[in-house]
Amino acid sequence: MLTSLPRPARYILVGGTAFLLNLGLFLLLVDLLALDVRIAEVISRGLGGVVTFFGHKHITFTGEQRLPVAMQGLGYLMLNLVNLAISPWVVYGSVALLGNLVVSKIAAEVIMTLESYLLTGLLFRA
Repeated sequence: MLTSLPRPARYILVGGTAFLLNLGLFLLLVDLLALDVRIAEVISRGLGGVVTFFGHKHITFTGEQRLPVAMQGLGYLMLNLVNLAISPWVVYGSVALLGNLVVSKIAAEVIMTLESYLLTGLLFRA
């Protein structure tokens, strides 16, 4: 059913689901638990990474994969580790510039999504 959608639509669906989970956890950690935005970003992005790996593997890029799952997992883990290192500072800088937590988080996610789409497509179709 989902695999009949065009790949960009599947990517947006998987990413959108992961983003909503990521954003909800992020806001919970910052607003209710008063965690620093950088720590909350690492935790929420980690959850998003797990959701997107399985979603992209089984929904977005299904049928096109040549690498063994262990290699895909390792590559995806490395991609997410790079994103974990970058994204907290993107969010932190956005908050400093924009002052709005939600707008800053969304802006950071747009940047990280574009980067991830390109690299994830290479990984799952390699």
